[in-house]
Amino acid sequence: MGKVRLYIEMIAYNAGPLITAAIESTYPYAEQIIVVDGSAYGPSTDETAFRAKSFGGKVLYISGTFADQDGVWDEKSQRKVALAAQPLSVENWSLAQDADEVWKPDDLERLIGHLESAPLDDCYCAFRTTHFWKDPFHVITGEFWKKCRPQMVSRLGPANPAIDLDLRPYFEDVNFYHYGPAMPMERLIWRAREYFRRGDYKALGFKTWEEFLDYHQGYGWLGMENSPGTQITPFTGTHPGPVRKISQEVWGVDL
Repeated sequence: MGKVRLYIEMIAYNAGPLITAAIESTYPYAEQIIVVDGSAYGPSTDETAFRAKSFGGKVLYISGTFADQDGVWDEKSQRKVALAAQPLSVENWSLAQDADEVWKPDDLERLIGHLESAPLDDCYCAFRTTHFWKDPFHVITGEFWKKCRPQMVSRLGPANPAIDLDLRPYFEDVNFYHYGPAMPMERLIWRAREYFRRGDYKALGFKTWEEFLDYHQGYGWLGMENSPGTQITPFTGTHPGPVRKISQEVWGVDL
């Protein structure tokens, strides 16, 4: 195999300062970073567009409204726009990096090293995630917060076969940092409302947003620290350089 060409698929909406750290962390390694900015309400209303466009060069910024016939956020169509902008080739890989996800150089270099030696029939790969919980000083594991993230890097071949998750290569020495759950609570509640509007939790039987929010804050996603099988522990490592640069802006602290 030749040199891996890495394309970044990044969907965003009101991603604020974090998108700066996210893009900076993968920019040196990417052929192109495709930022698709939007929601059911249209493009971001904060500085997301300005921050993404300020990188220039490798960053392709696309904006739009992504809603289904009921006016609910259509995440799949937003991701399809990003995927369609990436050239098909067995040596090209697509990395789904959301605007609240930041990488360290050594982890990204290990990931690329694995992809360079991947057999042609390896089309999807998995790796670990560190989820920060309510601030950048604590991580949450267990239950909903699985460490392994499947199918977030995929070969941009003409047609990739559907492969059972258990059969996909898992790179135990690769990790990235997810800061979304460390954002202010009002942001987390907004995201939960979008998931509720989209119907992601219909199976749980909630009929009203208030009923759902009450569950969410006590036992569901927003209250995961109260759920059996989860554990919150202090973060003992070091944060990626790009997120340290903006930590005062986001959390009012120095990391």
